[in-house]
Parts: sequence; structure tokens; C-alpha cells
Amino acid sequence: MKLLIILAVTSFILGGWVNSAPTKPEPTVTNYREWIEYIRPAESEGKWRAIAWRNKLMPAVEEAKELDRP
Repeated sequence: MKLLIILAVTSFILGGWVNSAPTKPEPTVTNYREWIEYIRPAESEGKWRAIAWRNKLMPAVEEAKELDRP
């Protein structure tokens, strides 16, 4: 129970550092720009796109062996 309370408080505190939620709980004509900014991912959340992901396992394993990587 204590862990649940700690997690709730921590997420509440950390949630303030992220884009804060718009003032009204549902999107309306007047606050749609607030919602767009709230929903749009931050620049730091797109760093995974810079990684050269491989779609197939064996070519990735072969490349790792050639580069002497795990």
C-alpha cells in the first residue's frame, strides 16, 4: 500500500514537469491548441528513431559479428 502511495505521489510530481494537461478535461473548439501541444511528443521522445533498427535477426547477428559487437 505504501508503495502505491509513493508511486502515485511521484507520478503526480513528475507529471508536472511534462506538458501539463489542458484546463478543461475534454477538447473543445477553444482549447484544441492546448490539447495538440499536450499530445504532441517532446523532441527527446523521438531519439529511438535515430537508431539503425534491423528488421531481421540473422543479418543483424552477422553484422554484429563483423563489427565484433554483442
